[in-house]
Amino acid sequence: KCTPGRLAVWANKHFEHNGTKISDGTVDFFISYCGSSMMRLANEIEKLCAYLHTHGENVLQKEHIATVCCETRELEPFGLSNAVLAGKTDAALQILHLMEQKHIRPAVAFAGIYSTYIDLYRVKAAMDGSMLVPDIAKKLKMNEYRTGLYAAAAKNSSLKKISHVLSLCRDADLKIKSESTNYDRLKSLICEAAKG
Repeated sequence: KCTPGRLAVWANKHFEHNGTKISDGTVDFFISYCGSSMMRLANEIEKLCAYLHTHGENVLQKEHIATVCCETRELEPFGLSNAVLAGKTDAALQILHLMEQKHIRPAVAFAGIYSTYIDLYRVKAAMDGSMLVPDIAKKLKMNEYRTGLYAAAAKNSSLKKISHVLSLCRDADLKIKSESTNYDRLKSLICEAAKG
């Protein structure tokens, strides 16, 4: 397993090798739909390419993924950061609850949340400087689809509000990283962040 960004690059190369074209957004959908196991993704890529070629097509669409692939509901930092970005506090808390049941260290979830807010701040600062999403993606060396998600979230926020959440993260950092099983501080952080 590796980060969603690295998985997207890896998956893109595999699709290209098999003569299949795929957009950034579709790659991200593919990974969120099929999970982060590289072995599983490799098998699903093979299935998708075979499916497309037998139908005389070479451009992968989201509907192909939903038709051919097996959905894997994993507890990914990717899913958690998406819930945070979308302002879906209930969904984020539900993911945290399930991660807690699986005995995943709170620090793992916290790292994803903290980095999400750091990237959100960077994108918002660039937007306030009148930069467009493609330019922001290049400047920050981020996936353009992902940058678009941050930009959409940033429209409903301000640098002051994001800075406040980053302060909450800094204050919670040491305590959360030292806890091996207790998710209470992390859940409080999500609720405090939602209040802004």
